[in-house]
Amino acid sequence: MKKKIIVLVGVILISSLLFSSTANAQREGLGIGVIIGVPTGISIKYWTNSENAWDAAFAWDLDKGNFRFHFDYLWHDFTRFSEKNLALYYGVGSKFKSEEDDNEFGLKGVIGLNYFHHRAPIDLFVEVSPVVLLTPKTKFEVDFGLGFRYFF
Repeated sequence: MKKKIIVLVGVILISSLLFSSTANAQREGLGIGVIIGVPTGISIKYWTNSENAWDAAFAWDLDKGNFRFHFDYLWHDFTRFSEKNLALYYGVGSKFKSEEDDNEFGLKGVIGLNYFHHRAPIDLFVEVSPVVLLTPKTKFEVDFGLGFRYFF
């Protein structure tokens, strides 16, 4: 079921790109796409200005009844690389995961690379997130993700 949803979202986004007449690289507005890794699900990004954005991911496992999301505030540094469409980003946020009888909540950091396509309103990203879970017991874990978003 999860694979069908990911494929459907991918087909919709690619179709939107193909039929878009004004495709420009965007560092503003709302982007929706897919993240693959931990978690695997829907990725959403909303730019507040040319360097800062809110980022969220929503994932689920219908077979096990699991649901998780994270919510981050990001800073983008466009001066680290000679490629003008590549940015290093970092941020802070929170993570929530609901499993059968357990709910986990934690604080997280995030560091990643973001590539903004020069002709289409999409971005590609890869990120790593160290997480300190606070409930039900304190522990450390690392999440990672690879994905893309289409900006409206």
